[in-house]
Amino acid sequence: MFAKIVFVNLMLLFLVYNGKLIHAGEAMVSVMDVCKKQYPVANDEEVWLHFKKNGEIPDESDKNAKCQFFCIPNKLGIVDDNGVLDEAKAKEIFMKFHPDFSNPDAVDQVIQECRKDNSGMDVCDSTYEYKKCMMKKYLSAKQSR
Repeated sequence: MFAKIVFVNLMLLFLVYNGKLIHAGEAMVSVMDVCKKQYPVANDEEVWLHFKKNGEIPDESDKNAKCQFFCIPNKLGIVDDNGVLDEAKAKEIFMKFHPDFSNPDAVDQVIQECRKDNSGMDVCDSTYEYKKCMMKKYLSAKQSR
C-alpha cells in the first residue's frame, strides 16, 4: 500500500487517533483511507508521489486532491475545522516525519514563512498552499545539502 511506503519512517511514532494511542503507521493508513474515500482522486498514488517529489500536485485545479491535504491533518489534529494550524503539533509531526530536517529553529522559521494569510480561500485551498510551501522548502533544503 502506498501510505506504508511514503510513511515508512513513522515506524516508532505513536499518535492519539479517535481517543486511542495507536501506531502512527496504523493511524496514517486509517486517516488516509478515510480521506481518500471522502475526497476520491483518480490515480491518487501518482498524485502523492508527484507531490512528494515536486512539492505540488500535478493538477492544481483538482479540488478533491487539495481537500485530501486538509482532511489528513484535520483528522490528526494538526489543523482545526477552520484550517487553523496548531503550530506546535505541526512542528512536532514535521520533525518526526522528516528527521533529516530536525533543527527546531529552522522548522519554526519555515512554518512562519509558509503560514500566510489565506483569508478568502477555503480550508482545502489554504491547507494545500501551506503544505505546498512546506514541501517546497523541505525539498529545497534537502537539495542544498
